[in-house]
Amino acid sequence: MFRRKVKTHFHPFSYKKWFSYVWPFSTHAHSEYSGKLEINWIDGRKRLDSENANYSYGSLQRILETGLETLNLSAVQSVLLLGLGGGSVIGSLRFRYGYQGPILAVDIDPEIIRIAKEEFHILESESLSIRQSDALEFVKQCDQKFDLIIVDLFIDRHVPEVFLEKQFHEAILSCLDEKANLLMNLGIGLDSEKVPPAILKTYTKENRYQLKLLHGVEGTNTLLLVYGL
Repeated sequence: MFRRKVKTHFHPFSYKKWFSYVWPFSTHAHSEYSGKLEINWIDGRKRLDSENANYSYGSLQRILETGLETLNLSAVQSVLLLGLGGGSVIGSLRFRYGYQGPILAVDIDPEIIRIAKEEFHILESESLSIRQSDALEFVKQCDQKFDLIIVDLFIDRHVPEVFLEKQFHEAILSCLDEKANLLMNLGIGLDSEKVPPAILKTYTKENRYQLKLLHGVEGTNTLLLVYGL
């Protein structure tokens, strides 16, 4: 009696996923802006890290979801994402919160965009556009209005100073639709006294917005939430 040999094919993705439960491993990339980047497989999950911080699909995703939990996403019809990373917040919006409307993601770093597409399958579609651009220049020239703007602009562990200045936030205001919301990751290890007053004054000079600061999210980060009234 002859038995037919059956070839078994293991998809590389599945192999890496299951192997990572036993032995975490990583591949590396280099960014002109962020320096060394790592795509890490740990316990069946892939995430993007810089040398000293998580960029996507780890603690950062949980941090941003903490802010998203406070928002009424059922009223959101358009999203601007400043800082793509690996695109984990797009997954949160789509699969955890059920938002299926248009998202425009902006990132200055072509290597980050490549990683998001090739490693995490964040691909452009009718409802997702990805633009390579400096976030400040983008919002200064923005001719669109958005219901929700998410700002997550880091170089390793630090938010570049330009995104903590009045000029950037005044430009953000011009992109916010009426009664729109803003979620910004302000940085690591901040307390109330370290949040730049110019940021808060930008949104409180009119009675259109209510502000909320969340400190110590995941034990590390400060979130700024701006709710349109």
